[in-house]
Amino acid sequence: MKFVGIFIFVALVIFVSARNHLDNEVSEVKNLTDDDIKVVCYFTNWSWYRQGIGKYSPEDIDSHLCTHIVYGFASLDANTLKIKTYDSWVDIDNHFYQRVTAYHQKGIKILIAIGGWNDSTEKYSRLLTNPSARHKFIESVIDFIGKYNFQGLDLDLEYPGCWQGLCRASSARDRQGFSQFIQELSETFKPHNYLLSAAVSPGKQIIDIAYDVPILSQYLDWIALMAYDYHGSWDRSTGHNAPLYYYPGDKYDYFNVDYTVNYWIKKGAQSDKLVLGVPAY
Repeated sequence: MKFVGIFIFVALVIFVSARNHLDNEVSEVKNLTDDDIKVVCYFTNWSWYRQGIGKYSPEDIDSHLCTHIVYGFASLDANTLKIKTYDSWVDIDNHFYQRVTAYHQKGIKILIAIGGWNDSTEKYSRLLTNPSARHKFIESVIDFIGKYNFQGLDLDLEYPGCWQGLCRASSARDRQGFSQFIQELSETFKPHNYLLSAAVSPGKQIIDIAYDVPILSQYLDWIALMAYDYHGSWDRSTGHNAPLYYYPGDKYDYFNVDYTVNYWIKKGAQSDKLVLGVPAY
């Protein structure tokens, strides 16, 4: 099969989508075309607040590493249901938007991500299930992208119908609304040549509830699999955060990268639109 991608979580998160070069050693991304590989790097604005060597600024990004950079995160205004800056002191006052989008001059596409775990509350359900609210949001996104010189939007909504991992009675309406939302965004973005992607769950239970996979595959430019955090401090026993395959003793046979990738394909995702998340933290 055509292979998917990779993403690595440090101060940057990197997604790599390699289609036909699995058997070839790749030394430099710049020697490959966009059709060959995607290295999608997440820049997190809160990394600037770290102390010492953990501090990470826009100028620390290696421009030879990424074909795309996703800036995390913008937020959803709970009252207007429009996109807004999450940390205006960093994003605007300290010019982080401007300093990251400057990499576009080096041929890198820069997207703004909305959502993230902390922001993914039920306010998104009010957005997804209201056609008028979706229309107003999309108008605000077009203005936002143009104003701050981004080239697209990444949807990091965690997760439709299962906000912050808790599935609710509204899940079916959220799932349908998310599918309509993606179609409407895609159709509005095309005349502007804006990119549209989404970061999605690796877990079978949430995949089944949150996503109409063929719709996502049809309308998104890529689907970023968050294939990490299968295990963590919330568990009662230790486990690898991103196991490649099932290992004896694990509670669930679907908590591994191999299962996630194949399950997304089984559900109807195009393999060459999948971008696999690889954590490096």
